[in-house]
Amino acid sequence: MNRIKGLLFAQGIRDVEPRLRRTRIDFNELRTAEGHPIPPRLLAELEREYAQLVVVQDQLRLVEKERDTADAQSPAVEQKRLDLCRLQGIGGAASAILAREIFARSFSSRRHLASYLGLTPSAYTASL
Repeated sequence: MNRIKGLLFAQGIRDVEPRLRRTRIDFNELRTAEGHPIPPRLLAELEREYAQLVVVQDQLRLVEKERDTADAQSPAVEQKRLDLCRLQGIGGAASAILAREIFARSFSSRRHLASYLGLTPSAYTASL
C-alpha cells in the first residue's frame, strides 16, 4: 500500500487510499497534478503492485480464517479469545495468541505470570 501511495504521490495524486477501497482502483481514470494521464510504464507498475496487494490481502484473510477456526475447536479458548477481542487495543491476532499461549495455562501467582512473560526474572535466571 505504501508503494502504491508513494508512486501516486510522486505524480501529485494524494487522495487515493488503497486500503479503504472496496472496489478495484482504476488507474486509467486518475490524472496527475498537471491533468495528464498516468504514464504507461508507471501504470503497468501500479497494476503489478495492486495485483500483489490483492494476493497478500487474500492470503491474510485465509490465515485469519484458519486461526479463528482453530480457536473455535476449543470452547474455552474461543470464549477467552472473544472476550479479549472486545477489549479496546487488542486485535484478533493478539487475542488468539494470548488465549492459546497464556490463558490456557494456570499460574499460581502474579510473579509466575510475569516471569513466564519475561517481565521479571525467573528462579533460574542468572543475574548479570
